[in-house]
Amino acid sequence: MTELIHRELLARTEESFPRVHQLVKRNGVVTLEKKDDDELFGYLVRTVIGQQLSKKAASTIWIRVTTAIESVGCSIQEFCRDENVDALRNCGLSRFKVKALMQLRNAFDTNEISGSQLSEFGHEDIMRHITKLWGFGQWSAEMVSMFFYAQPDVWSDKDAALTRGMSLLSGNNKCQEDAILDVVTPYKSYLSLHIWRGIDSGYITAT
Repeated sequence: MTELIHRELLARTEESFPRVHQLVKRNGVVTLEKKDDDELFGYLVRTVIGQQLSKKAASTIWIRVTTAIESVGCSIQEFCRDENVDALRNCGLSRFKVKALMQLRNAFDTNEISGSQLSEFGHEDIMRHITKLWGFGQWSAEMVSMFFYAQPDVWSDKDAALTRGMSLLSGNNKCQEDAILDVVTPYKSYLSLHIWRGIDSGYITAT
């Protein structure tokens, strides 16, 4: 399926959007893979940790959290309880993020949300359920929809890297940006992956 999507993106962008076409061609096939439903809680914890942080800072805190959990021999969901607030704070989490994790644990305990429940939904319904969680905004929900549930048509206006990358690809032309998004629909998630990879490699900046 991903090979077919790759060829479709190349065909759709070849004539009208040569910069996008060259980016997709250079990157090759990119993939999205749905995660196991029972991994959702841990994924959401990591999403909270990564909010408004660099990848390096978020990774450092995540390692501290997993080390703390391993030291007491419980699951990540069991660890996110009131008696471990200080331990989470010592890992580098803000009070806001610790509160988000406590609220998340409560939502799972009361079956307000579950991995299997969201598996039945499309992108819009996933967004609606995730953004109802305390501490989870639009960006977080979009990342969950794209990277956990492998929804193919997600575009995040809240992601600074995507916004910057699209601006460079379109020559800072808003109408051009809208046209690009329109032509790649319903595969905007794959365009997102290409832009992130292009920025990480320095290719988009160079264009």
